[in-house]
Amino acid sequence: MMLKDGFFIQNEITSDNILRLSEEHSLYCERMICEISDIAREAALAVNELFYDDGMTIYEIFEILAQGVLLSESSLHNGVLPENENRIASYFSSLSVHDKAVFSEMLCEEVKKYGINITEGDFLQDGKGNESVVYVKNRLAEEAYDVFSQELTSPTVSYVHSFKEAARAVAEENAEYCILPLEERGGARLSGISAILFAEDLKINSVTPVFGLDGSADMKYALVSKHFTLAQIDSGDDRYLEVQLRADSVLPLSAIFTASDSLGVSVYRVNTVTFETEEGPLPYYSVVFKNTERDFSSLLVFLTMFAGAYNPVGIYKNLE
Repeated sequence: MMLKDGFFIQNEITSDNILRLSEEHSLYCERMICEISDIAREAALAVNELFYDDGMTIYEIFEILAQGVLLSESSLHNGVLPENENRIASYFSSLSVHDKAVFSEMLCEEVKKYGINITEGDFLQDGKGNESVVYVKNRLAEEAYDVFSQELTSPTVSYVHSFKEAARAVAEENAEYCILPLEERGGARLSGISAILFAEDLKINSVTPVFGLDGSADMKYALVSKHFTLAQIDSGDDRYLEVQLRADSVLPLSAIFTASDSLGVSVYRVNTVTFETEEGPLPYYSVVFKNTERDFSSLLVFLTMFAGAYNPVGIYKNLE
């Protein structure tokens, strides 16, 4: 290494060594993928048996598989320098996440050979009812309703005095949907609405911007229900999956990002929010993933098997 004309120049011998080591690592990665492929084939055989012979749901099957698929084991080489132990452990941790993401993708591919298609509906409960809609009547909510009603066949409308009342009507099945404000100008999520959704375990079905008569409002409203709406994926659709994870979940947030990137899914937004629970106030991460013209099946497999408890909050499309 040296400085030349005020610029740092990397040592050519070191650069050649790094390139050679990367080739060796490439071979290691492919060998690991081959081993993971074997595990995926064996797991797909188990899925086939549990699905067809025992009549279990895909979600139930993956919870069972999660207890037996071990892709986190690692061993340091003899003579490792003490100062490098933590660094190597960090490498292993990152590689383990990639391995789990590869397994999730391969498992979806392998089960197709048995006539089983893993879909978002295996993890996200879809449904439709009487299309009754409730909301607090105001000009912005009316604008949102005009948009959401185009997605419904024959909606009926009733009005309430508060957002909590609207959410409670859906939670108690007195209405199928409610319309709630979701985000202020600039994308800031309304904490009070997030708390209501969490407390009532409601799901975001659709999101639309609203602007008001003079175009200055620039807020987003959500169509919310007890179930998800898994709309057809059309050409050019940007789709969003929103989940919540406890801050002390099995995998750190960085691992979730690594896995999503490996599966071709981008992270659109991350927020930290504290919810009141039976255990007292607990911090959660709210993560919104984005995909274009694709579903989130492989990511949902990963989350179900390896991320510990997570709460899917919504699936919707075309925010921008």
